[in-house]
Parts: sequence; structure tokens; C-alpha cells
Amino acid sequence: MELFSKMVMEKNLSEDKATLEALNLKYAKVLDDMEQKCSKERDTYLEHVKNKAKDQERRLLSKAHSESQKKVLIKKNALLIKLKNEIVEAIEAFAITEAYEAYFHERFERALSPHQNDDNLVVGLKARDLAYVPYEMKTIIDDGIIGGFYMIKNGKIKYDYTLNSEVDEIEEYLGCMINALFNPSQEACSETK
Repeated sequence: MELFSKMVMEKNLSEDKATLEALNLKYAKVLDDMEQKCSKERDTYLEHVKNKAKDQERRLLSKAHSESQKKVLIKKNALLIKLKNEIVEAIEAFAITEAYEAYFHERFERALSPHQNDDNLVVGLKARDLAYVPYEMKTIIDDGIIGGFYMIKNGKIKYDYTLNSEVDEIEEYLGCMINALFNPSQEACSETK
């Protein structure tokens, strides 16, 4: 009986050992599958975090670039306004000199020559410049202009010879020059007139 019991025990041990090995293989496979799944999830999560960080970095760089461009634009505009104001002051000072009177007469004669026989011509000018125009001409007082004049033909066509238009042309050129200061690769500015 001892032998029989020993054989039964060995058989049970053998079966238990086989069952244990089968369970170990099964659990090893389950564990391996879980490790692979966790590894994939970790990699996916890390990739997501990495992409999110890159996206946030791009946004921050874009925002910083945008803010710096805005500051540069504000500086450019401030510089342009300052230069334009200085030019207007200089032109206003020029507009009360004898040199301005000569400039006005010469420019007026050139502008008037193609319209000598036009009866429907009206001249707009500053009140202080009224003495520079023949008294028989129709005039409009326009103290909104710095100096110079404009002519209106037949109530429709306006010819602008004001110093304001000169300032506007200079302002365009100054804007181009200021942009060139901040962007050296920009094409050269050309003066008008």
C-alpha cells in the first residue's frame, strides 16, 4: 500500500507539476501580453505628451514672434509720426518766409498756365496766401492746408498742389525708409518726384 500511495502521490505530483507548468506558461503569456499592452499605452501617452509639448512650444514661439512684431510696428509708427510732425513744423515755418512766397508764385504760374482761359476754375488756399493770387480769381479759403493751393476745374476735377500732398509723398518715402531700417533685405525705396 505504501507503494500504491507513493505511486498515486507521484502521479498527483506529476499532474500537479504539469498543471502548474501549464498555468505558468498561460500566466507568462498573459503577463507578456499585459507588458506589451502597457508598453504601447506608455509609448502612445509619451508621444501624446511630446506632441502636446511641441505644440505648446510652437504656440509660445508664435505668440512671442507676434508680440515682438507688434512692438516693432508700434515703434515704426511712433517714429514715422515723430518725423512727419517735424516735417510739418518745418514746412509751416517755411510757409511764412519770403522763399515760400517765391515758391508759391512759381508753382502757381506753372499750374495755371494750362488753364489760362478757364472761367470755371476755383483756387483753394490758406487765408494768409490770398494775396499771392490775382484778385479776380474765384477762391476758397481752406485753412486745413499747410500751404500751397489746389485748383478745382468745372466743380469736378481737383488738381492738388498743396504742401499737404508733398508731406503725404514724403511720409510714404519715410515709411519705406523706416521699414528698410528694420528689414535690411527689403528693396531700396525710390523717392517720388
